[in-house]
Amino acid sequence: MIPLGGWWYHSYFSPALVAKGRCCNHVVDAGLVKMRIKKNTVIIGLGNPFMSDDGIGVHIVERLAARAAEFPDVDFLNLGSASMNALHALVGRDRAFLLDCAYMGEPPGTMRRFIPEEVISMKPRTGLTIHESDMLSVLKLSHELGELPERTVIFAVQPAVVESGERLSLTLASRLEGYIRVIAAELNLSSPLS
Repeated sequence: MIPLGGWWYHSYFSPALVAKGRCCNHVVDAGLVKMRIKKNTVIIGLGNPFMSDDGIGVHIVERLAARAAEFPDVDFLNLGSASMNALHALVGRDRAFLLDCAYMGEPPGTMRRFIPEEVISMKPRTGLTIHESDMLSVLKLSHELGELPERTVIFAVQPAVVESGERLSLTLASRLEGYIRVIAAELNLSSPLS
């Protein structure tokens, strides 16, 4: 067991869940055991919420998570700037949706849907740290490890402003509900069995 902020954590692997690529995590606190099983679909919000529009993925996933009862087979994860954590979140899933800010040469506020094969990263790399990664390099690594869900979709939003601040620009804030409707519709249209 590993102590995590006052909680004791250990993983338990049942043969049925391992066969499906899902693990069952138990968290023990004051003698209570909580069990967590990965769901078939994951929605991952990425971005820095302290850099205005760069946090759009986080804002969208938080709004969708508030409606989690509508999507019982979906895990909603706010991974912020820690895109490498997506690597573990993708394992054992049937579908993955990644939400992020991206410079695409589009008018500010434009949201585009991509599959990983359609996107090339233009992000400059310094090579000064092993922690340097972006969403596309994480998806490539997941694919190379044989763990990328077959149905992986990227929703990218062209920022209007990326500067210090916790609020979205008026351009993106005014379109937030529209982004959520598009993603919710995709969740409802592409069931795990189709």
